[in-house]
Amino acid sequence: PQDTNADADDDGSWRVVSKAWHMITLLRSYLEQQALTPTHPDYRLPLKAVVFSQFRVYLNGLDTALKNQGFRVGKFYEKNRLAELARFKSVEGEGGLQVLLIGKEGSHGLDLSLATHVLLVDQIWDRNLQNQVVSRAYRMGAQASVRVEKLVMQDTVEEVMEALASGQLTGPAAVGSG
Repeated sequence: PQDTNADADDDGSWRVVSKAWHMITLLRSYLEQQALTPTHPDYRLPLKAVVFSQFRVYLNGLDTALKNQGFRVGKFYEKNRLAELARFKSVEGEGGLQVLLIGKEGSHGLDLSLATHVLLVDQIWDRNLQNQVVSRAYRMGAQASVRVEKLVMQDTVEEVMEALASGQLTGPAAVGSG
C-alpha cells in the first residue's frame, strides 16, 4: 500500500490520501462481493460510483489515485463530459466507466439511476446542492439500492463542520469554550 497521508509529491504526482484510500477499499470490497455472490440483489449490477467534490484539484487527485488502482474513471467537469456520461451509463463489456467524478456543475439535471454508490468527499454547506447530488441516483428507474457515504475525516475541522451542518452541535459548544 502507498502512503495514505500524503497529497502531491514534489514532482506533482499523486499518492493516495486517507479519503481516497477509504474509497478505493470500499469500491474493491463491492467488486470482491460481486465476484463471490453475483446473483445477490446488492451485487448484481456492475460497479457505478458517483464521486462528488466541490474542488477540482481534489477530483484530479482522485482521478489519478483511482486509475492507479485499476478503476475506469471519467470526469464530468471537463469539455468531454457528455461522452464521459455516456461511458458511465454503458455496460462493463463496452468499456464502461466504473467511477464518475462530478463537480458542482454536475449536480443539476442528471439521471444517474444506475449508480451503486454516491460518495460525497467534502462538506456541502448548501443542503439543496447535497440533496440534488444524492437524488441523481434515486430517480425513478433505479435498479438497486444505492449506498451513499459522506466522507468526513475524524478528529479534524471537517468533523466539527459536519456536526454544525447537521445541527448536532449547538449553543456554546458550537463556538468553542474559551
